[in-house]
Amino acid sequence: MAPQTPETRATPPFPLKQLVILAICRFSEPIAFNSILAYTYVMVQDLSGGEDKDTAFYAGLLVSAYAVAEALTAIGWGALSDRYGRKPVVLVGLGGVAISSLIFGLAKSYWVALLARFIGGALNGNVAVMQTMVAEMVKVPEHERT
Repeated sequence: MAPQTPETRATPPFPLKQLVILAICRFSEPIAFNSILAYTYVMVQDLSGGEDKDTAFYAGLLVSAYAVAEALTAIGWGALSDRYGRKPVVLVGLGGVAISSLIFGLAKSYWVALLARFIGGALNGNVAVMQTMVAEMVKVPEHERT
Protein backbone atom coordinates (compact mmCIF):
# COMPACT_ATOMS: atom_id res chain seq x y z
CA MET A 1 0.00 0.00 0.00
CA ALA A 2 1.42 3.38 -0.98
CA PRO A 3 1.88 5.98 1.74
CA GLN A 4 -0.78 8.63 1.86
CA THR A 5 0.14 12.09 0.77
CA PRO A 6 -1.67 15.21 1.92
CA GLU A 7 -3.58 15.20 -1.38
CA THR A 8 -4.82 11.60 -1.00
CA ARG A 9 -5.57 11.73 2.71
CA ALA A 10 -9.24 12.37 3.43
CA THR A 11 -9.89 15.58 5.31
CA PRO A 12 -12.15 14.94 8.31
CA PRO A 13 -15.36 16.94 8.23
CA PHE A 14 -15.60 20.18 10.16
CA PRO A 15 -17.22 19.35 13.56
CA LEU A 16 -19.98 21.95 13.24
CA LYS A 17 -22.58 20.19 15.43
CA GLN A 18 -20.13 19.68 18.29
CA LEU A 19 -18.93 23.28 18.05
CA VAL A 20 -22.50 24.63 18.09
CA ILE A 21 -23.26 22.62 21.23
CA LEU A 22 -20.03 23.84 22.80
CA ALA A 23 -20.85 27.44 21.83
CA ILE A 24 -24.25 27.18 23.52
CA CYS A 25 -22.59 25.82 26.67
CA ARG A 26 -19.96 28.55 26.52
CA PHE A 27 -22.66 31.20 26.17
CA SER A 28 -24.00 30.32 29.63
CA GLU A 29 -20.93 31.62 31.48
CA PRO A 30 -21.16 35.28 30.42
CA ILE A 31 -24.89 35.18 31.07
CA ALA A 32 -24.30 33.83 34.58
CA PHE A 33 -21.64 36.47 35.23
CA ASN A 34 -23.34 39.50 33.69
CA SER A 35 -27.05 38.87 34.26
CA ILE A 36 -26.97 40.26 37.79
CA LEU A 37 -25.43 43.60 36.83
CA ALA A 38 -28.80 45.24 36.19
CA TYR A 39 -30.30 44.53 39.60
CA THR A 40 -27.42 43.91 42.02
CA TYR A 41 -27.55 47.35 43.64
CA VAL A 42 -31.28 47.10 44.32
CA MET A 43 -30.94 43.51 45.52
CA VAL A 44 -28.24 44.48 48.02
CA GLN A 45 -30.45 47.33 49.26
CA ASP A 46 -33.34 44.92 49.66
CA LEU A 47 -31.27 42.28 51.45
CA SER A 48 -29.72 44.86 53.80
CA GLY A 49 -33.06 46.40 54.68
CA GLY A 50 -32.90 49.78 52.97
CA GLU A 51 -30.52 52.62 52.21
CA ASP A 52 -26.93 52.15 53.27
CA LYS A 53 -23.88 54.17 52.33
CA ASP A 54 -21.95 50.95 51.64
CA THR A 55 -24.49 49.44 49.24
CA ALA A 56 -22.31 50.06 46.18
CA PHE A 57 -19.33 48.40 47.89
CA TYR A 58 -21.32 45.29 48.78
CA ALA A 59 -22.86 45.16 45.30
CA GLY A 60 -19.34 45.24 43.86
CA LEU A 61 -18.30 42.37 46.11
CA LEU A 62 -21.29 40.38 44.96
CA VAL A 63 -20.41 40.91 41.29
CA SER A 64 -16.69 40.27 41.70
CA ALA A 65 -17.00 37.12 43.85
CA TYR A 66 -17.79 35.04 40.76
CA ALA A 67 -14.74 36.22 38.80
CA VAL A 68 -12.38 35.92 41.77
CA ALA A 69 -13.47 32.35 42.49
CA GLU A 70 -13.23 31.43 38.82
CA ALA A 71 -9.70 32.82 38.59
CA LEU A 72 -8.63 30.92 41.72
CA THR A 73 -9.94 27.56 40.50
CA ALA A 74 -9.39 27.64 36.71
CA ILE A 75 -6.02 25.88 36.79
CA GLY A 76 -7.42 23.13 39.00
CA TRP A 77 -10.31 22.55 36.60
CA GLY A 78 -7.84 22.31 33.74
CA ALA A 79 -5.88 19.64 35.59
CA LEU A 80 -9.09 17.75 36.40
CA SER A 81 -10.11 17.85 32.75
CA ASP A 82 -6.75 16.36 31.78
CA ARG A 83 -7.24 13.55 34.27
CA TYR A 84 -10.96 12.75 34.01
CA GLY A 85 -11.92 14.16 30.62
CA ARG A 86 -13.29 17.41 29.28
CA LYS A 87 -16.96 16.48 29.13
CA PRO A 88 -17.39 15.56 32.84
CA VAL A 89 -15.66 18.77 33.91
CA VAL A 90 -17.83 20.89 31.62
CA LEU A 91 -20.99 19.15 32.86
CA VAL A 92 -20.01 19.70 36.50
CA GLY A 93 -19.29 23.34 35.72
CA LEU A 94 -22.62 23.88 33.96
CA GLY A 95 -24.52 22.11 36.74
CA GLY A 96 -22.68 24.08 39.41
CA VAL A 97 -23.45 27.38 37.74
CA ALA A 98 -27.13 26.44 37.35
CA ILE A 99 -27.50 25.41 40.99
CA SER A 100 -25.57 28.39 42.33
CA SER A 101 -27.67 30.75 40.18
CA LEU A 102 -30.83 29.22 41.61
CA ILE A 103 -29.52 29.59 45.17
CA PHE A 104 -28.49 33.17 44.41
CA GLY A 105 -31.95 33.99 43.11
CA LEU A 106 -33.63 32.52 46.18
CA ALA A 107 -31.20 34.02 48.71
CA LYS A 108 -32.82 35.75 51.67
CA SER A 109 -29.56 37.21 53.00
CA TYR A 110 -26.59 38.97 51.49
CA TRP A 111 -24.12 36.36 52.73
CA VAL A 112 -26.03 33.49 51.12
CA ALA A 113 -26.07 35.43 47.84
CA LEU A 114 -22.33 36.14 48.13
CA LEU A 115 -21.57 32.49 48.89
CA ALA A 116 -23.71 31.35 45.95
CA ARG A 117 -21.83 33.67 43.58
CA PHE A 118 -18.45 32.51 44.91
CA ILE A 119 -19.40 28.84 44.62
CA GLY A 120 -20.77 29.43 41.12
CA GLY A 121 -17.46 30.94 40.05
CA ALA A 122 -15.47 28.21 41.77
CA LEU A 123 -17.43 25.50 39.97
CA ASN A 124 -17.12 27.17 36.59
CA GLY A 125 -13.70 26.44 35.18
CA ASN A 126 -15.23 25.98 31.76
CA VAL A 127 -13.65 28.86 29.87
CA ALA A 128 -10.21 27.29 29.48
CA VAL A 129 -11.57 23.75 29.24
CA MET A 130 -13.90 24.70 26.38
CA GLN A 131 -11.12 26.52 24.55
CA THR A 132 -9.06 23.34 24.81
CA MET A 133 -11.99 21.30 23.50
CA VAL A 134 -12.26 23.56 20.45
CA ALA A 135 -8.52 23.25 19.80
CA GLU A 136 -8.79 19.46 20.04
CA MET A 137 -11.77 19.32 17.68
CA VAL A 138 -10.35 21.57 14.98
CA LYS A 139 -6.96 20.00 14.28
CA VAL A 140 -6.91 20.13 10.49
CA PRO A 141 -4.97 23.11 9.10
CA GLU A 142 -7.67 23.64 6.45
CA HIS A 143 -10.13 24.45 9.24
CA GLU A 144 -7.94 27.10 10.85
CA ARG A 145 -8.43 30.76 10.14
CA THR A 146 -5.65 32.55 8.34
